[in-house]
Amino acid sequence: MNKIIKRKLIKAAICLVLGIISLIILAINYKIISEELLSYLSGFSSGIIVIGVITLIKYTRIMKNQEMTKKIENANNDERLKVINHESMAISFRISIIIEAVISIICAIYNKMEIAEYLGFAICFQIIVYLITYFIISKKN
Repeated sequence: MNKIIKRKLIKAAICLVLGIISLIILAINYKIISEELLSYLSGFSSGIIVIGVITLIKYTRIMKNQEMTKKIENANNDERLKVINHESMAISFRISIIIEAVISIICAIYNKMEIAEYLGFAICFQIIVYLITYFIISKKN
């Protein structure tokens, strides 16, 4: 099995397990958590579960198809694509997304739902910016 696909499967499984664990913790403690926080955290956990499931399905299907596996291997070994990806991520992703997500969760815990939601929108905006910068950079190279 391709190392890259295997790593992505492991990451997807970790997302799935973390999402399920967080939902179980929420289910056990639902009486002591405010309704707004419960809603936010259950949605966040559900999103992580959905991402994990979709990614698991995607890469399981890729593993079964030899042609698709070769395409993924070639794409992951293409230096041009690696440079494009790193340049785009350096601009908008690595630090800001993590910080915003952590602050969003902290704000939700302290019942500052409006701030948490705005940060969630900011995260979505940055993902859109990442996609746009990726296509722009790919056209230049």
